[in-house]
Amino acid sequence: MVQIAVLSLVSLEFGLVLFFIVLMANLLVERQADAIALLYSRGASHPQIVGALNVQGLMLGLIALGTAPLLALFSTYWLAQHTLSAADLSALNVITNNPAKVLLGLSLYALAAVGVSVLTMVLAVHAASKRDVLAIRREAARSTRSPLWQRLKLDMVAALIALVGYGFSTYLTHSPALDTRLSLLLLSPLTLLQSICLLLAGLLFLLRLLPLLLHIAARFTRPTRGPAPQLALAQMARAPRQSSRMILLLALAGAFAIFTLIFTASQSQRILDVATYETGSDFSGVVPLASFRLRQLTDMTMAYRHIPGVISASVGYAGQVQAGNATLNIPIDFKAVDAGTFAQTAIWTEQDSSQSLSSLMRQLVAQRAGVSAHDAVPAIVDANAENQLHLSIRSKFHAKFF
Repeated sequence: MVQIAVLSLVSLEFGLVLFFIVLMANLLVERQADAIALLYSRGASHPQIVGALNVQGLMLGLIALGTAPLLALFSTYWLAQHTLSAADLSALNVITNNPAKVLLGLSLYALAAVGVSVLTMVLAVHAASKRDVLAIRREAARSTRSPLWQRLKLDMVAALIALVGYGFSTYLTHSPALDTRLSLLLLSPLTLLQSICLLLAGLLFLLRLLPLLLHIAARFTRPTRGPAPQLALAQMARAPRQSSRMILLLALAGAFAIFTLIFTASQSQRILDVATYETGSDFSGVVPLASFRLRQLTDMTMAYRHIPGVISASVGYAGQVQAGNATLNIPIDFKAVDAGTFAQTAIWTEQDSSQSLSSLMRQLVAQRAGVSAHDAVPAIVDANAENQLHLSIRSKFHAKFF
């Protein structure tokens, strides 16, 4: 389960990095488009222009191929030292114990990234070397040709496929089509697929409608704002290619960053839940109040503990009561616990309280010895009950049982 989630996130992030590399390579060639068009207009041949710029791109790729794995190794080590907790710093042993093996594994990613960047530059240079100065100026003033994937309506086809994938993953996640074990194992990848499909469909529809939205925004800014935003939006609407790529890159980076943080946090908790589910489970039984006596508490606890497979047991009362006073009645969840066995039986995490359950039970026992049962019964409340009932330490409240 963990490997599926990690590999999926790595694939997403690597795809985002490749998209960023492609975008930067196109921007690098577009910045030199005027110089390429000027050389072409003044008699430079197509092979001369393409050969010179491709050699330049190949040299940059070789430099990146030699330095990128080392930079990735040092930056990962530095970031992990400053972000991981002290208990998780042992994960850095993967880097320090065998750095040569780590560099060899990173070299494949670096080779793929460099290959994509060089191929993108070759294609961009080949397209830019066929345009003269007049074509460059005409294209900068108003975009006359849409990308191939938009002309063939491939974005709409991909958006529909993404919506179908989103619906299919949602159906599998919330339907009884899968048994319990398959649902447990496939929930993480299905949730990941569901989010990716929804994000991809939304971005593709946004790119298709972006020129129309920019025209509408330019009209809204006309009567109230100055000429600067109106001219900027009008130019973006006429040539939306550059702005759409930047918006797409920013949206993908922000969405993947937020999704990675949320997905990682949820998976950390889910690992604990799955481990608890696989190794054991809790069960409870109802004791009739009419036959319950306080002196039988120990006998009932021992009876439960003698059931095969039971590690610990605790007997008490659980229900909902009305708490407050004559004018304030608030329903609260109430548990009357056996302080001697509850700490060894209940599952207690840092989300429940910053104090351990055993220390809280010791406080209950200490407070119980100092008060009379006719006066008050010591209780521990959470922050929500404290705020709702306006309580403070050693204050009293009434509880009505049904």
